[in-house]
Amino acid sequence: MPPSASEKTPHLLDREPPPGYREEWTRRVATARLRQEGERQAVIAFRCGAEWFALPVVAFREIAPVKPIHSIPHRRNRVVEGVVNHHGELLLCIRLGVLLGVGEAGPQPEAARSWERLAIVGRERQRVAFRVDEVRAGLEYAPSELRPVPLTVALASAPCTLGLWLWEGRSVGMLYEPHFLEAIDRSLA
Repeated sequence: MPPSASEKTPHLLDREPPPGYREEWTRRVATARLRQEGERQAVIAFRCGAEWFALPVVAFREIAPVKPIHSIPHRRNRVVEGVVNHHGELLLCIRLGVLLGVGEAGPQPEAARSWERLAIVGRERQRVAFRVDEVRAGLEYAPSELRPVPLTVALASAPCTLGLWLWEGRSVGMLYEPHFLEAIDRSLA
């Protein structure tokens, strides 16, 4: 008896998911669950110029010392600062202040530069780096603590911002990881 058409072709649900599919959806479901239940979420806060922002810990691949950033010839994209060699891999380094529409710090004294770090964010094959002026890890917030983004911020980083979080007397823009990574992708296109 010849095999039927359904025996020859695998069913849609019998196929292996594409690489990274499970991890991406696990992160999305976990984030949605945290927002629904009001649980505290671990974040890393970082300063860009005078502004503070935060992202969930899972968005970061590494926080490293600042390394030399090499310019890319004939590149006119203001968001791209250059490339950086990170553990033998070349990563694009972006200007976070330009991406988020906030001012970047000008030249800083040597003592202030000692706080600078290189943040590496993104997915396995789509990682980028950006310099930050200061980093604070080990922080937690609850979604109920977020305040709405004021209209003065609406034209800058608001599309990426969930809300403002008050931490140690500072307003911290809580960035929404998927929109933040999409903004990076759009700026590189």
